Amino acid sequence: MTRSAKTGRKAATVPVYLGIFAVVLVSVVLLAAYSVELGIAKPGTNARRMTVAVAEIDATLEDDADYAEFSASLRTALATHRALAVRNPADNRVDHAVTSALDCYSALRQAWQIDLEGVWDPAIHGDPAYWRSFHTYVALPAEGPLEPEEVREALRAEAAAYVAEAMSLVER
Repeated sequence: MTRSAKTGRKAATVPVYLGIFAVVLVSVVLLAAYSVELGIAKPGTNARRMTVAVAEIDATLEDDADYAEFSASLRTALATHRALAVRNPADNRVDHAVTSALDCYSALRQAWQIDLEGVWDPAIHGDPAYWRSFHTYVALPAEGPLEPEEVREALRAEAAAYVAEAMSLVER
């Protein structure tokens, strides 16, 4: 008789332990998912530097943009991006936004170079699908064909939106 009583108590405590485990597991997952919003995870110094380097790309496009200056600032930002060590969820979000911006800026550089070389083919390079197929984060509108200036302006606007997202993350 004593034995069956102990087995019954053990059987009753197993669901309690499973319930506690489930609550702790869900709490940890939610905490990890929303650590940036809760202010627990903040971007590191390198993520901030990388974001500024990418923001500098757009600054080179102000006024009379020069292809050589733009390419140099893009190369600097790409090198800074390669050196980033993602250490927490905030760094990961900044990295995603910056990766997206760098992809758009790389497409912009490619479009500019094609135009400078004089090999712009409206049927190929003017088609937004061409740019979307080679650059993952480019989301040009479906209408085409586009002129070289239109492609560059649209890509710059997309990249600027990603940079703004990264800036909002590092300014928290």
